[in-house]
Amino acid sequence: MRRGRTEPSSRPTVPGGPHPIACTAPYDWEGIRAFLAARAVPGLERVTSGAYARTISLGGRHGTLRVREAGAAGLIADLRFPDPGAIPAILARIGRLFDVAADRAAIGAQLSGDPDLARLVSARPGLRVPGAWDGFELGVRAILGQQVSVTAATLLAAALVATYGPPLAAEAEPGLSHVFPAPQDLAEADISRALNMPRARGAAIRSLAAAAAADPTLFAPGQGLAAAVARLTALRGIGPWTAQYIAMRALREPDALPPGDIGLLRALETGQRRPSRAELLNRAEGWRPWRAYAAMHLWAADADSAPARCGSKDRDAGAPRTGESAASRGADGAPSEEMAMPITDLQTETRAEDDAGRWAALASRDRRADGQFVYAVRTTGIYCRPSCAARAARPENVRFHPTCEAAEAAGFRPCKRCRPNEAAPEARQAAAIARACRLIETAETLPVLDDLARAAGIHGIRVEDPGELEGAAREVFAHDGPALLDVVVNRQELSIPPKIDGQQVKGFSLYVLRAVMSGRGDAVLDLAKSNLIR
Repeated sequence: MRRGRTEPSSRPTVPGGPHPIACTAPYDWEGIRAFLAARAVPGLERVTSGAYARTISLGGRHGTLRVREAGAAGLIADLRFPDPGAIPAILARIGRLFDVAADRAAIGAQLSGDPDLARLVSARPGLRVPGAWDGFELGVRAILGQQVSVTAATLLAAALVATYGPPLAAEAEPGLSHVFPAPQDLAEADISRALNMPRARGAAIRSLAAAAAADPTLFAPGQGLAAAVARLTALRGIGPWTAQYIAMRALREPDALPPGDIGLLRALETGQRRPSRAELLNRAEGWRPWRAYAAMHLWAADADSAPARCGSKDRDAGAPRTGESAASRGADGAPSEEMAMPITDLQTETRAEDDAGRWAALASRDRRADGQFVYAVRTTGIYCRPSCAARAARPENVRFHPTCEAAEAAGFRPCKRCRPNEAAPEARQAAAIARACRLIETAETLPVLDDLARAAGIHGIRVEDPGELEGAAREVFAHDGPALLDVVVNRQELSIPPKIDGQQVKGFSLYVLRAVMSGRGDAVLDLAKSNLIR
């Protein structure tokens, strides 16, 4: 597996600023800050109530920036970067990231021709379209967000940054630890394996990385919307929604509009029905050439109406999605259906955004991290294993604790789904595997399945045909959870020999162990081995 560079940048950073950045008025600082906060990647970005900070890379050099509101004067940027000559280029990128030059008069006049948008524009006249620091970074994050929630996409991005991103030097701003990986860092990386995500999505990121490395103009602004979308959709794994979203934010195309977006459709829903994709596009003709700003207003309205949907039977409520077939909520501000509760700050508690390594384990639901720490969710009062399959929580609501005892001392209760205060299911699975494999290895003939079943704690199954050992083994290894062999076969594209005669029996248990080892069950394998050699 190809990893990012492991040595932090040794070049000293030079403090720069404060640098004033003028904005056209009115400017909705809180709107753009909240949008970026909901998508902030731990280790790469940090958003507080008054500022946005992130790591940056330019010309092979690394640093940080911090942007805050300056009232009527616009924004203020504080920079730490080793090359003072790069400051004008950095400030220009910040201007695009925060959309400081939008022509609010022209945008408002055009959008106000639509009665629904006229009301939204009047309520938030300074709303902007958040940009991106880097087009390649946004493209990767858009692919990671396909068909998952905004929070889950953020966790995946954190794992990607921690795995492949170059680390920053020690003097970096607190909460910022890594730079986003460059295209050449990801072009040949086994991302799907590292992040435990679908292979097709990992292949799409590799394809985008290879294209960006080969053509530095891929994300250059000024291409024109149609040309940019055509170039992007020609790449593997990028459809119209992702291409339009990239054009909207990274390429600064003001007329970009993600088609079929569920948040846009929901915001335009009447009491009786929701518009179709075709109806949305037809209505959006009247918003040109500012459809991106119309999308931001509709996303904001959808987020504002989210509390009314919580607990409703709306199939979309409380389940923000991004991507091609389950489109983004956009400005996802929907609170979860969780009751907020205060927690006490303890020395045993670690803020999530300050621990990229644990975030990486949490994002991939890495079972090997179980027992090393637990994570607690402030809004539910519950703590879980890193591998828990529960819906991902917002990063700002997550706290890490070294033990169950520490989490309970802070006022959290154990999750009833993953039961973090009980013995790990891997240990129980490993014991079942070890017992069954030992019986297979020591038998002179094919063991009766009842004996195998009893060895693994399963009863009532009988198969006498040696050729059916595959199915029998699947049942045997299904002890206390999903069939482990099914997981191995499906994820690693391995296959169980269809026929196993008496001479092959002894090798079968070794085959099982090799299959487990080549998958993501290293901890299970180690436990099973320790049981086998007793």
